[in-house]
Amino acid sequence: MRALRVLFIFLLAIPLLGCNADLIGSQVSPEPMIEVNPASALFDEIISIHLSGFSPGDFVTVRANMRISAGSKYESWASFVADDNGQIDLSAQKPIEGTYDVNDVMGLFWSMEEHRDIDIEFSPGDITEAQIITFTVEVDGNTVVSKQVERLIMLPDVTRIPVRENGLVGTLFLPSAKSKTPVVIILGGSEGGLWEGRAAILASHGCAAFALAYFGAESLPSNLTEIPLEYFEKAIVWLQKQDEVNADKLGVMGASRGGELALLLGATFPEIKAVVAFAPSGLVWEGSAWETNQSAWSYQGVPLSFVPLVFTPEFQEYLNEQTAYGKPIAYTQLFLLNMEDESIVEEAIIPVENINGPILLISGSDDQMWPSGLFSEMIMERLEQNSHSFPNEHLSYHGAGHSVGVPYRPTTVTQFYHPITREYLASGGNAVINAFANADSWPKVLDFLNANLLNGFE
Repeated sequence: MRALRVLFIFLLAIPLLGCNADLIGSQVSPEPMIEVNPASALFDEIISIHLSGFSPGDFVTVRANMRISAGSKYESWASFVADDNGQIDLSAQKPIEGTYDVNDVMGLFWSMEEHRDIDIEFSPGDITEAQIITFTVEVDGNTVVSKQVERLIMLPDVTRIPVRENGLVGTLFLPSAKSKTPVVIILGGSEGGLWEGRAAILASHGCAAFALAYFGAESLPSNLTEIPLEYFEKAIVWLQKQDEVNADKLGVMGASRGGELALLLGATFPEIKAVVAFAPSGLVWEGSAWETNQSAWSYQGVPLSFVPLVFTPEFQEYLNEQTAYGKPIAYTQLFLLNMEDESIVEEAIIPVENINGPILLISGSDDQMWPSGLFSEMIMERLEQNSHSFPNEHLSYHGAGHSVGVPYRPTTVTQFYHPITREYLASGGNAVINAFANADSWPKVLDFLNANLLNGFE
């Protein structure tokens, strides 16, 4: 009888033992997880990615994909081996293989490859919409977990105001701060139109920004030819009338031809107190319609002296060959050839020593659009020779190309179709070096504006 009672108790315990076994097993082998922090972040903010719940030694692949409103699809991937704790930390581990091969927590972002018929430089699309990135995690080809994150070009509390007054075509971005804030004019390059993305990000850091088009948009000229500097003077006057901004703390930021323009505006209008120029020129060049023999800029009704772009027979042969084979064109050599006449160059020099504030230059040594590294060195030398009394700096990135700017955007496209010249152009650098240049220079740009426009924004 005692034996039967023991057997009965044992049989009753079997289901409980089964539950405990399942519970113990779940503790030993937890479900795969992906942690992305923060799940919603400003575009230039670092996002950490951590995987857990795998068996030690598992071969794990992480894929990222993104679609933007312009219709482009971007994808990246990287494979890792889980550590002894079944974890993978993308900030501490280098991929075994993938679209990037360096230790970089943001590698899945900048190594995204674009899928469309014609390569273009990355465009954020509609800046008022968050970019949704989907991460999927695979083991043995099977998806085990996924996660979506959003990247914001513009924080929700930033105000976007289209401006169409007195002939101006622009967009003013105002931060949430109620007090007057410094303001930076944002200028695009030879592609024309509005550069709203950088303006929106800057305003999200607490500084007002005015994205200003000067050709290739609405009622403005269609080509970069003899654009009057008075147009930008009107923009300065308009900003001075806005209650939300402090136009006594006015900066200007431009890239490429917009960098040339930023330096020119600073040298012309003393109201500008700080200049940031990406891939700039310290010379005035011919307008964007090649071989028209017209300056890009004018002032007080007079075209500014400029360096013309004369196509040598050798360069024309190179141009024809690249076009015939569908290869991108590198224009840097042509610019260098047209700088050989020192008297013409001297006439076209922008008097940067007249700029009423500090200057920050950013360039890459492998710029294939034009020799912005050399141009920047010439600018710094002229500033020193003329004892410019403000702090100036040149951030030079060895091996980087033309398109240095906001970080953590895809840098895999180093050649693109130019919408104005309608040519397939080489910009230089490579994905890894260009990504590093972006990530290193942008915080220094923010620090520069913070220090020299004295607002204390983040």
